[in-house]
Amino acid sequence: MNEIQYNYYPITIEVKTGEPSAENPQANTPAVVLENTNILNSANGSVVGTGTVQSPNFAPGAAGWRLDSNGNIEANDGNFRGDITGATGTFSGTVSGGSLDIGGDDATSFHVDSGGGIWSGASIANKATAPFKVSNAGVLDATGVNVSGAITAGVGSSVAAAYLSGVIAQANLNVSNRGWVQTSAFSVTDADTVAWGSGTFTSADGTAYSISAGNTGNMSAKTYIYLDTAVSTTAYQVTTTVTTALGVGKVLVAVAQNGAVEATYKVLQGQGGENIDAANIVAGSITGNEIAASTITSGKISVSQLSAIAADLGAITAGTITVDSAGYIRGGQTAYNTGTGFFLGYSGTAYKFSIGVPTGDYLLWDGSILTMSASKIIKLFPAGISLTPGQVVYIATDGKVYSGDAYNVAGSRKVLGICLSTTAKDESAQIQTFGTIVNLSSLTIGSIYYLGNATHTVDQECTTHNNYISIGESETHWQSFTTGGSITHISRITAYLDGAIAENITLRLRTGEGTGGSLLGTVVSSYPGSIGTVIFQFDNPIPVSASTQYTMTFQSSGTATNLCQKTTSAISGGRNDQSALYDYRVATYYSTNRGAVGTSAGTTSKIIGVATSATELHLSNVIT
Repeated sequence: MNEIQYNYYPITIEVKTGEPSAENPQANTPAVVLENTNILNSANGSVVGTGTVQSPNFAPGAAGWRLDSNGNIEANDGNFRGDITGATGTFSGTVSGGSLDIGGDDATSFHVDSGGGIWSGASIANKATAPFKVSNAGVLDATGVNVSGAITAGVGSSVAAAYLSGVIAQANLNVSNRGWVQTSAFSVTDADTVAWGSGTFTSADGTAYSISAGNTGNMSAKTYIYLDTAVSTTAYQVTTTVTTALGVGKVLVAVAQNGAVEATYKVLQGQGGENIDAANIVAGSITGNEIAASTITSGKISVSQLSAIAADLGAITAGTITVDSAGYIRGGQTAYNTGTGFFLGYSGTAYKFSIGVPTGDYLLWDGSILTMSASKIIKLFPAGISLTPGQVVYIATDGKVYSGDAYNVAGSRKVLGICLSTTAKDESAQIQTFGTIVNLSSLTIGSIYYLGNATHTVDQECTTHNNYISIGESETHWQSFTTGGSITHISRITAYLDGAIAENITLRLRTGEGTGGSLLGTVVSSYPGSIGTVIFQFDNPIPVSASTQYTMTFQSSGTATNLCQKTTSAISGGRNDQSALYDYRVATYYSTNRGAVGTSAGTTSKIIGVATSATELHLSNVIT
């Protein structure tokens, strides 16, 4: 760079005395050179020594020019024909030039060309392949970008899917690209019209459109039902051209087709369902799993034979079933009285019925004669008490069966048969009334077997007395008690009585304490007129609950019989009518081994049957 030289020469300054004038000129005197001058002479030209050289009108930052001894220049304008080199610089106005190159001309430099293009990371010659460049039209090319704020793009902008990550909000998708549901119910009007009711179309971002009811009109071809938000957000549109129903702002909702009998339709999503005809059903593709219960009525089924329906028909309810001369109903048996099972239908020359097995037990109707062959007869009866298999039972006046006890099965109490099943009270018991009982053990062949006496066991009792009181002819005297923890019934009650005259004594069993409870059973026994124990045996065992309070009451046919009592408490959970501390001399019993059979005749000699083997007992044809 050319150096700027200050070519100033010393100026000779003349010093005069007095004031010169034209009238009185003075001769020149030798000049005196001032040593303290600002303009210094040097071998390279004149330079400024100290201070500044400036124009007369110089004003800092406003007008004129100034050059100081430190090399600082201030001026309005300057034209330089060569390069300007400096460490730093600040321009407050416009900088104009052909191009701008910063950092040299390599892969680390930055450039601006005269056309307004910008690039970096490449030399001037490699502008086209620079890793970062912006054209004067604003097109950005970069090998990567990190954006911490929002990116706003205009319509038609696109980003390759491979460069997308995360989730795009549904609201930023067109309605045609969102998921959706709709609630309009579709239906068939006739062979060429499909209608829909009002409902709501809801897209995946929650945008909802209230749709009015509408229909396809009379269709002559496949019709597409769709939503077009550019046309209406309250009504579905229809077209026969599928491409019309697709595109931006459009959603294909359903497809409909006119038919010979009725139109068909298929709603593609949400509610609305589908209506199809038989021509569109693949043969054999519909099974019971696809048919909702109770949806097919008899009016929709028409077959010449029920065998055409390959299914478990379940329960069939019909007003009339008529079997013609070629028909039958059978199960197990292959024909009339052939095989094990049953047959009902026309055979030979008549309608016939057979059930059972021809070589065993059977019942036959051959069109004129009813024939029965049975080794045993079993019936169902309600149980009045809990029963176990093998117990002899009788039927009581309440229509229920009870396990027998030879002690009191007499008179009109007739043995009914043998119980075959474990049965709880009030459930149905299987009772064999005729034939041979099997699966027994240790029987003596040829021996007669009888109903035995049950074993009666004390539950509650008072065994002594020290006083007595007249029973009387009214139900005023009573004794309460609480049953034991495992008792299920009361079979008998005993009372210790005193008196010299024979009388009939009535005992009643009631619930709770006192004479106001519900009546459970009544027994009338004879007192012989001599002191002792009188047994009140119930005809049927009285079912009771364990650990529960009950009351027995007494009533006499006269006034001579006395109840013996103890004036201290003896019976658990009970008392008598005289005092909370008194008890009558009574006892309650429950029975075990009821209904047992044995070779001993028992009290009433009730014959049950004869042993035909060690395990079989043949019931008597007439049981006494």
